Amino acid sequence: TCNSRSAPLLLQRPSSSNNNNSTVSRTT
Repeated sequence: TCNSRSAPLLLQRPSSSNNNNSTVSRTT
């Protein structure tokens, strides 16, 4: 259960970074 919880958290983390990068790229 601990591992399962860590997986979604890690997956969501990179997603946020990617979204931020996309916004920055668009602004640039």
